[in-house]
Amino acid sequence: MEDSGHSNYYDVISGLSAFECSHEVLLSAGELEQLVESSDEECCKNGETTDDESSTIEKKRLTVHGYLGGKVDLTEASNASYDLSHTLLGGYVPRRQLESLSSIDFAHYFHKSLECENALRNYDLVMEHRRRRQQAENNDNQ
Repeated sequence: MEDSGHSNYYDVISGLSAFECSHEVLLSAGELEQLVESSDEECCKNGETTDDESSTIEKKRLTVHGYLGGKVDLTEASNASYDLSHTLLGGYVPRRQLESLSSIDFAHYFHKSLECENALRNYDLVMEHRRRRQQAENNDNQ
């Protein structure tokens, strides 16, 4: 992938996941190494280190859902901040989970869903690379 210097591993994976096509893409070991290297270089430029365990701060986890087996403190839960920068289910949120989101959380999720410029760029990059590779394989087989 020639333009992957601008994208890191997580950008590419989240971009493909946003369009629910990550299962259609098979990256070679070299491509994965290239994506991880660009991610490491990005961390070094930003001054972040991944090896320093002393810099990680343990945050107290709040119980905000009763079905997780704990007593919910409404005052703590109402002041909690949530990390909505990732979703395990792609763009799909189950109805019960959606109903339990506060209006602020829903606004953050909806705004994140609308910001798809990076996802589109990564989708175009990977899918175009995939199409070229398939064409090259077809030409080699003929």
